[in-house]
Amino acid sequence: MYSSSDSSTTNVTVELDTAKNTVLKDAGVSNSNVTFTKEKLDREKGTWYYDLEFYTTDTEYDYEVNAETGEIIGKEVEYILSNNGDDYIGIDAAKEIVLKNADISANDVIFTKAKLEKEDGIVVYEIEFIIDTVEYENIVQASDGTILEYDIDHI
Repeated sequence: MYSSSDSSTTNVTVELDTAKNTVLKDAGVSNSNVTFTKEKLDREKGTWYYDLEFYTTDTEYDYEVNAETGEIIGKEVEYILSNNGDDYIGIDAAKEIVLKNADISANDVIFTKAKLEKEDGIVVYEIEFIIDTVEYENIVQASDGTILEYDIDHI
């Protein structure tokens, strides 16, 4: 991500893992229960910061951590629609459906998004994953597992 010999980042004293531990502690979640979707060192107005995004089964988090002091300088929390009963197929079943549709093994992909949402009045799972240089985006109807949208992008 950066090199200590890079003079433009000499003020960066906080390691990425330290910043991640700080936000996990603040959010009250453990590393084993989250999926990080963004881990980026960036600079704004001369200050280096980490832009960290991650989610749990019911919450999305977006943090900014000062890379010089370790202080949290920005935080957004969004609660995801939860599965309130047996009316939905479940996120694991939705993942299996999209992987089977793409004819790909779960061992070969990195999931970047998997959440339950309401879209146009329909409760759906948004499932996104990457394999090599290909990104798959899927919208699956939560009630019966029907794939409503399927998109493949080469990145």
